[in-house]
Amino acid sequence: MKKPGFLLGILALWLLWACQSAQPKSIDDFIVVSAVGDTRQEAVNSAYRKILEQGLGVLVSGSSLSVDAEARDNMISTATEGFVHSFEVIEVQGQPPADEYWEILARGKVSEKAVQDSLAEYSRQFRPRLMAIFNEQIGGQQSKVGNTYAELKFISIFKEFPFVDQEQFKRVMARESGQVVNAYGSPSALNRALQVAAEMNAEILVIGTVESKQSQTGLRGSTLKPVHSTVRLKLINVGTAQIWAARSEEAAIPSLQIEQGAVQSIEKALKTMQPYLLSQIETRVRAGNTIRVTINNISYDDYTDRDIVRILSQIAGVNTVRDRGNASGGKGVVLEVEARMTGPALYKQMRLIRDRLQLDFESQAVQSNSIIIRVTGLK
Repeated sequence: MKKPGFLLGILALWLLWACQSAQPKSIDDFIVVSAVGDTRQEAVNSAYRKILEQGLGVLVSGSSLSVDAEARDNMISTATEGFVHSFEVIEVQGQPPADEYWEILARGKVSEKAVQDSLAEYSRQFRPRLMAIFNEQIGGQQSKVGNTYAELKFISIFKEFPFVDQEQFKRVMARESGQVVNAYGSPSALNRALQVAAEMNAEILVIGTVESKQSQTGLRGSTLKPVHSTVRLKLINVGTAQIWAARSEEAAIPSLQIEQGAVQSIEKALKTMQPYLLSQIETRVRAGNTIRVTINNISYDDYTDRDIVRILSQIAGVNTVRDRGNASGGKGVVLEVEARMTGPALYKQMRLIRDRLQLDFESQAVQSNSIIIRVTGLK
């Protein structure tokens, strides 16, 4: 009678052959893969990615689902349990110290809904979320911050981008308007506006001033009087406080009433700015979202010994990692990461490579452009 271990080995080899000889025909089928890694967790993570890669092929060939190369690579590089269900390690085929690395045979199924949801999120996540604050005066009258014509027109003209929730924004402005209304010209008001933008998970803060005046002289042969609007604005990266773009435009519209003429001339000025501002945003966004990563409760020596900058740089989607030195108080390190992903997505990737980072850690705050973690143990 053959030994159980021998029979299991035959079964494992048959499953591996079946996996390698043909792609699954349906997304409901199990996908069997062989994967390796320096640790068991790395081998498991590799298996998830391989299962997802094969499952994506089935989804694309069997439906109208469109997956461009960048979206596919991003999804596979960030594969977690959310994309793969019914996961099981069938056999451990190798492990240290007897072997150089871990090797496993595993199987799982790909979640079609999770893939589709992720693709929808991917199409949105690299469009930075905007928050707009304008100090607007029409005929010498101050408009209410959070409900200015300039803010409303800016949102409608730049509809390609997501904006912070406007109802929440109005509530915040009702409380903060006095502190942020002069953000365009006041450093202290700008600092507070950046804090509010970060709290509302905005990546870009739009600050501007608008002044609309109506000429006292009407057009010849008409009762219409020109309404002149001057619009000045800046786009500021919330994560770094860097100015991405600055522009000013003037426009005039003949009108009977100053308010109507102001709305139209403000819109005209903003539309004139639109091509330039879009090109500046697109150029900056190619470099990725700027995420400030603060690692607390670690000495600079322990941080340096673990080569954390290099390891984070190897994450798919990360373009640049900069060391900004010690955190305030000295017991920690601040990094600036440019990546084509949001803060939560980067944090998930960091959790997956804890073994390589040689760190155990927990989150203290995770936002779109900011991650704060606390080291709980060194490996």
